[in-house]
Amino acid sequence: MSRFVNGNNVQLRIDGKVVGEGVTAVNANDDFGATELYGLGSADPIEIQDTQHRYSVTLASYFMPDDKLSDAGFASVSEVIATGRMEILVLHETGIALEHYIGCKRASKGRGYNANQPSNENVTFKALRKIEDAALAAAQ
Repeated sequence: MSRFVNGNNVQLRIDGKVVGEGVTAVNANDDFGATELYGLGSADPIEIQDTQHRYSVTLASYFMPDDKLSDAGFASVSEVIATGRMEILVLHETGIALEHYIGCKRASKGRGYNANQPSNENVTFKALRKIEDAALAAAQ
């Protein structure tokens, strides 16, 4: 498998239907909530435990065509990203899902206006779960 992945291989799905795509870049963050556990009288931790998993995905920009939205039964982009039912997949050129997040809901949106550069926009989604793909693990 190639070590280089193009950031524009991102699919946005609802109920298995593709409703949009990321078009420039994606950043995925998996926080496992690692917390140190201490024993009585010990300044050093005796164990580290995962306590709360938090998943977030930030798209530098995305596109949801009206026809794909209507095919999935939605009237607007705002309606889709607020549902909490969206899946975000980052795909390798071979079609293997490098990242697969489900239960995604918009958490924040940002815009940047820089001197002598194009303006930009990004949106961050929080996800309920990340699906670990066995096929991906085998390919690496």
